Amino acid sequence: MGGMKTVCTRRCAEQGHPEIRLEYDSALALTADALWLSDALEMQVAGGERYREGETFQVGWALTRFVKDPDGLLSLEEPDMASMPIQWQPGVTRTLAHLRRQRDVVASVLGTDVPSFPSLMQSCLVCTRVTHRDASVMMAREVPEGSDSGWYIGCMDARHDHNDPKQLKRVSLYEAIVAHAPQAVGYLALPPGATAIVGKTRPVIRVDNKELAFIPGSYLATRYKAISS
Repeated sequence: MGGMKTVCTRRCAEQGHPEIRLEYDSALALTADALWLSDALEMQVAGGERYREGETFQVGWALTRFVKDPDGLLSLEEPDMASMPIQWQPGVTRTLAHLRRQRDVVASVLGTDVPSFPSLMQSCLVCTRVTHRDASVMMAREVPEGSDSGWYIGCMDARHDHNDPKQLKRVSLYEAIVAHAPQAVGYLALPPGATAIVGKTRPVIRVDNKELAFIPGSYLATRYKAISS
């Protein structure tokens, strides 16, 4: 059973810095990942980093924001992944859930945990026909450059000319996921050169035009073991 849980740094005060509290729903996010994030923040503070209320902090593809609690500790809040523009809510549940899924997807096909995280603030190209109603979407990633994540997300209609600039629009990666293709979020840490067809059925992932098999026992192999390739 899940429920709201909290982990907290323990040694930030030794550096004259407020301890940092992380709240998450254990039904949706792993305690191990919450502890990892807590340890990472503690190490940053030990290395001289100083966080203040209102500052943002990237975790995987997601953006979190520090807030000051009534007891003087800092905590993190995250986008609700439903509103445009971003509306913040307490905790890091979605942040940790997305981090775990993106790491596990990469490890499922590349055999090692080497995710190439974009930022939700970066841009991507989206086909004008992609909507929440689409069962599947096609994703392709080029080399990121500056504020461009390198991602393109398109519909599966072969009759739709995706080479026509009028059929595409550039939006933030956050808007692309919230307003167009939430099913794509788990695949955003795939590297440049990757393509993926994702939706309700078994995903097809290629890197440099070579289809990748799911590594036995991996996240994707386990999730889609009942679906023939």
